[in-house]
Amino acid sequence: MDLHVFTTLMSLLDTYGLYNVVIRSYSLEHLEGVELLQVGSWRCGDCSVFGMFRRCTVTGRTSRLAAWARKTHSTSPITEQNTVAIYADRAVVVLNKAPGIQTQLETNLTTGVFICGRTKSAVTDLTRQFKARDIEKVYLALVRGGEASFPGSSGQMENWWHKKNGYVSASEKQLEPEDRLMRTDWERLASSLIAPLSLVLLRPRTGYKHQLRAQLSYMEVPILGDVRYSKEVHPSISQVMKIPGDILYLHATSTSFYRYRKAAKPRRFRLGVTAPVPKYFEETCAAFKIPLGDEYVRGGIYVDGEYVTNGVIEEVEGKWLL
Repeated sequence: MDLHVFTTLMSLLDTYGLYNVVIRSYSLEHLEGVELLQVGSWRCGDCSVFGMFRRCTVTGRTSRLAAWARKTHSTSPITEQNTVAIYADRAVVVLNKAPGIQTQLETNLTTGVFICGRTKSAVTDLTRQFKARDIEKVYLALVRGGEASFPGSSGQMENWWHKKNGYVSASEKQLEPEDRLMRTDWERLASSLIAPLSLVLLRPRTGYKHQLRAQLSYMEVPILGDVRYSKEVHPSISQVMKIPGDILYLHATSTSFYRYRKAAKPRRFRLGVTAPVPKYFEETCAAFKIPLGDEYVRGGIYVDGEYVTNGVIEEVEGKWLL
């Protein structure tokens, strides 16, 4: 993550008072004295939860206590995008994160929705919902495989998460006691007619490091741009456009979780937030003639599954920010 991405996050922190912005493994020497929110992670069953501990100050050397960050050495212009807030209410902010920010399930190249609490009580509530598996996250991916590569239009990937020598893989059987069963529902939305590429929707039911990348590779439809879990791209893909080596076509397109009205009934409702896909994702779909639904391009907010046309949820002082 470069300084531009970092300062963008700091600006969001100042604007919204976020309690759980998560950054990973980054040298902070030139930011000595900057106050950050210290965050931590812990496991609740199959889910990983991020929460706020306390404020701390950068001391002039790489500090895992101050922040976790991972450098990306991207030189491609199409990855130069900002992390922006796309929804905010009195307790929660949802970001559309740019490449360079890493969470427990996602690589630092993944883009899309990221939930942050503005208050301690909001973080506590989000933590409870993570533990109860009430928070859902849905991903879009461009994968290297045409319609014939899939056993149908939808299904579930179920296999074992295995880690050896720092490398995560999916296996049909449990190889070690530490291996964990991972599940992801998938749906093929469309396929290109000019190259072996497909657009898939992914709903992970468990949350493990590199889960989606490992499972799709095991299914022999690796994510486009994933140089770790796949080989060179098919010539028919390269003929249409050159795929940069620092782009991963995996986007956390939407999240949904519970929010509460103060007085109106029913008090509890399900808030959905969809983050617009990056421009390069949209342009790649167009180049390969893969239809991409308007809802994925425009983004937006939803209450109990219904699109909020005016972008305002008055009961929680919520607003779509784009």
